[in-house]
Amino acid sequence: MITAEQKQEVFDALVTNGLDFIERSAGELEDEQKFAIAHFATGLELILKARLFYEHWTLVEVRPHKADWNKILEGTGHTIQASELCSTITSVTGTSLSRQKDTFNAVFSHRNRVLHAFPGADLQGTVAEQCRAWTYLNGLMSKQWSKVFESYHERIDGVEESLRVYRAHLQVRYEQLEPSLREPRAQGRLGCCSACEFESAVTPDATGHCQPTYCEVCGHREDHAFLFPCGYWTAVDGVGHLPCVCGETHQLSDFVDALEPTDVPPLVGSLGVEAVLDLFEPTPFLSPKEMSSYEAPRAHCGDCNSYHPTAVPFRGLYLCVECAVVFDDEHASYCERCNESWVGRDTEHSIIMGCDLCNW
Repeated sequence: MITAEQKQEVFDALVTNGLDFIERSAGELEDEQKFAIAHFATGLELILKARLFYEHWTLVEVRPHKADWNKILEGTGHTIQASELCSTITSVTGTSLSRQKDTFNAVFSHRNRVLHAFPGADLQGTVAEQCRAWTYLNGLMSKQWSKVFESYHERIDGVEESLRVYRAHLQVRYEQLEPSLREPRAQGRLGCCSACEFESAVTPDATGHCQPTYCEVCGHREDHAFLFPCGYWTAVDGVGHLPCVCGETHQLSDFVDALEPTDVPPLVGSLGVEAVLDLFEPTPFLSPKEMSSYEAPRAHCGDCNSYHPTAVPFRGLYLCVECAVVFDDEHASYCERCNESWVGRDTEHSIIMGCDLCNW
């Protein structure tokens, strides 16, 4: 029988070797580019396989039901191809890798070209490709998969520091493109790229407070970047974000008063419902005794029939962060049967009829 200690040992080996390969690739970029390409791709592949292995050791094999533990230890098993890792991880873990898939597969394809026939030549192109891939991988390990890689956070930070070399290599590209960035800067369409950190992330237009961005230097795309009071667009990370090009480190609370209801759905898509609820209606600092009787002024939405209370106070009204509907109600009403709060719902006869929650 395979013990937990044996599985942990293999998982640790996959993660450690993967990070070692990625870190080593940074030092090979300038003089040994083909090795940098091969080593980075190998490191990425090992980390993704480690994520599958964490779910179950058989998942790294092409035919999991025929997986042989001894062959995995010997390195002779028929493991899943790199190009299939993203789709397999999505189906097994539920983590959508739709944004990361193309970038990761580009890294694997580049390795195949280099190893079989065509050595790398475009150094800046290689750096940009790896910069995007590492940004995505680091985000997964630090956020969605944080618990899986919990014991490696310090090591991951060390690799992040080593990969600062990307910025030095992309400096030349930034200087070449800087004249073309003057127009979007003047139009208020420029921000800081969350991957290479240059002032080179451009939005389609300057309207609203949430836009997608495309980095002209490294090619990194963000679905949701937000306009802060300083006038720059920045991709939000958690409840804060990367340092802004204006020199400040903003918080979401810096611009929440300027948000429109239409800005809320993309904000939820970037941060998640709970983070946005806390942004609009943060939980106060209370003693344990006070907290036991505290009731947040949140309500269930009568428009989307939310199971959880997703409507919060918004400029004297109520806003549902799920469907972005603004209700004229100044105060929530309560179901007289279950005492749950609602906006956009008549609860006058609820002592007899109840509400949707009473039947769930």
